[in-house]
Amino acid sequence: SPRLKRFPYYMLYWTALCIGMVPFIAADEASLFPYNALLLCLMLALFPVFTRKESVYIAAVYTICNTVAAIVYRYDTEYIVCLAAVSVGAFLVGRTMSRSYLALVKKLLDDSLTDYHTSLLNRRGGFERLAQAMAYCRRSGEYCAVMMIDIDDFKLYNDTYGHSCGDEALKNVAQALGEKFKRNTDVIFRYGGEEFVAAFTIKDKTLIAEIASGLLEAIGHLEIMTAIKKKNLTASIGVAVMKPSETDTDCAALIGRADKEMYKAKEKGKNCFSIEE
Repeated sequence: SPRLKRFPYYMLYWTALCIGMVPFIAADEASLFPYNALLLCLMLALFPVFTRKESVYIAAVYTICNTVAAIVYRYDTEYIVCLAAVSVGAFLVGRTMSRSYLALVKKLLDDSLTDYHTSLLNRRGGFERLAQAMAYCRRSGEYCAVMMIDIDDFKLYNDTYGHSCGDEALKNVAQALGEKFKRNTDVIFRYGGEEFVAAFTIKDKTLIAEIASGLLEAIGHLEIMTAIKKKNLTASIGVAVMKPSETDTDCAALIGRADKEMYKAKEKGKNCFSIEE
């Protein structure tokens, strides 16, 4: 769990905090500042690891321990005021660093899971979501249908009409998929090249053919403006269906089955779909 993964950081911080309290026991005011400086640096370094609530607790413990010790040993008022000000400042700086750190981590994570051209999930992100959908189907008793969608004659767009037409085709198909599969349990991602994967949960698998037919129709309405004329897109779709009882099937195996069906659709003449029996 995330909390367990942060356990070493907890131990590191609290160990340093306990060591930092040693000067208070010795009542050696001159040695307070090096230890407090160490604790403040450690606090700033580790704040991004903790949640907002945990950060408040840590800052509060640090401030209270220092303040109580300063009062007990009757340190100067200036020292206590300075201590409180530095503690609050360290907390505010730490929280700012934490927000920036978390925002950067989120951006890097999103970029690593997103396809640049289509803004859909890439294969890595898609596999993660598909694994979740498959697990959901096993729990709920529903079927998990996976479609492998391949744009027909895509090489023609790049080689004859230019890469800009190819990019436009990819973006249009991605948009069509996004409009077709909107549920939280639906998964769409770019598998690679001109291939896309769409996965969805369904209770009645007899409806899968209707969904595949509707997707073909939606893609068929997409137009690409070439240097010569407008051209309508078509695609070939292969569909694999995982039963809830298939506990050993993984993402790669299920997509591989859909890929085989897609090639069957190509052999039929393209612009059609094939569903495994």
